[in-house]
Amino acid sequence: MKALLFSGGVESTCLAELEKPDLAITIDYGQVSAEGEIGAAAYIAKAIGFPHRVLRVQLGHLGSGDLVGRPALDGHEAPEHWPYRNQMLITIAAMALANENLESLSIGTVRSDRVHADGTLTFLSAMNALLRAQNPLLSLKAPAADWTTLELVERARVSRDLLGWTFSCHRSSIACGTCRGCSKTLSLFEALGSSQSSPLKSDVS
Repeated sequence: MKALLFSGGVESTCLAELEKPDLAITIDYGQVSAEGEIGAAAYIAKAIGFPHRVLRVQLGHLGSGDLVGRPALDGHEAPEHWPYRNQMLITIAAMALANENLESLSIGTVRSDRVHADGTLTFLSAMNALLRAQNPLLSLKAPAADWTTLELVERARVSRDLLGWTFSCHRSSIACGTCRGCSKTLSLFEALGSSQSSPLKSDVS
């Protein structure tokens, strides 16, 4: 089985279109934006046409940054910084699917995520090795790790209509419009809107 960590954001939506996973998994781990992510993910999964599952594991008390409404630890430059978050999410998904012949788990990391230690190529390689230490048949994939979000969108050719359903807010289940996640999405749409020749499909199907 090929699975995708699916937040309902731009990057994971584009990966869903590219990877055609057997299952997309959205995790409520105690982040304040959980219900917004789940709602977007459920809609997009149905629109594209792949199975979607929600896991709820409440770990918000261990978090930091905008995702739990507290300051980022150590004054990190990214206000949503939550140490070990990707490690946690990958591990939870692998645990939940351990008895379902999981062969690959994809994550929507892009080049700008390298501002976080768990968004670097070093982390991704180490996490892949850690998963394979317990299951040699399982691999971690991050197909867009060397791409910008715009490059990923262009490669995936996701419709603008479907991109409009994505959700990337860090501070609420309703897009705040000002956090780094919302600002990044708004900048993406500005870039797409300024393009005279867009490669994106016009229909959601």
